[in-house]
Amino acid sequence: MEIVIHPNPVIDNTINVVLKNQQPGLYTFQLTNTIGQVILTKEQFINQAEYIELIKPAAKFSPGTYQLLIIKPDGTKETQQVIVQ
Repeated sequence: MEIVIHPNPVIDNTINVVLKNQQPGLYTFQLTNTIGQVILTKEQFINQAEYIELIKPAAKFSPGTYQLLIIKPDGTKETQQVIVQ
């Protein structure tokens, strides 16, 4: 079971979240900036062994470091650091 941001640093203003061998169900993706402001929240039902979620905000990302919180169907949370150049 693995969750990876690819590529990181992000290119083309799109975050690719690769989920491998995750439990099926509803996932919540929440992106925050360095001061804790929520930039984007997205929910997606996933039931595939390997899935790539594309996260692309309406506005262009400002360069910096962001945190992507992933809430899994069982309520467990994983945080990934996302770098935008």
